[in-house]
Amino acid sequence: MQREKEIRYKRAIFVNVFQIVLVIAYCMTTFLLSIALESNTNDLSDQMARVPWTDPSMGTTNKIESFFEAREVLDFNLTSQVYVFYMGLVMMSMLLIQILTTTAIHPRLGVLVIILSWGAC
Repeated sequence: MQREKEIRYKRAIFVNVFQIVLVIAYCMTTFLLSIALESNTNDLSDQMARVPWTDPSMGTTNKIESFFEAREVLDFNLTSQVYVFYMGLVMMSMLLIQILTTTAIHPRLGVLVIILSWGAC
C-alpha cells in the first residue's frame, strides 16, 4: 500500500515537472518565433512591394515569380505561427482540464468546479 502511494506521488511529480517544462518550452518557442518572424515578415513585405512591375527590362514571368516566392515564404511563416498557437491552445486546455479534475476532489473546491461546469453549458 505504501509502495503504491510512493509510485503515485512520483508519477504525479514527474507529470507536473514535465508540464512545467512544456509550458516554459512553449513560451520560449513562441517568443523566439515572434521575434524571428517579425523581421522576416518585414523583409518579405518589402520584397513584395519592391517588385519592379513597370520595369520593361525585367520579364513578366520573373516579376510574378519573385512576387509569389516571397508570398509563399510569408504564407509558410504565418501558418507555422498559427500551428504553434494551436499547440499552445491544446496544451493550456489540457492543463485546465487537469486543474479542474484535481480541484473537483476537494469538497469545498468541488462546488466551484460544479458552478464552473454549469456556466460552461
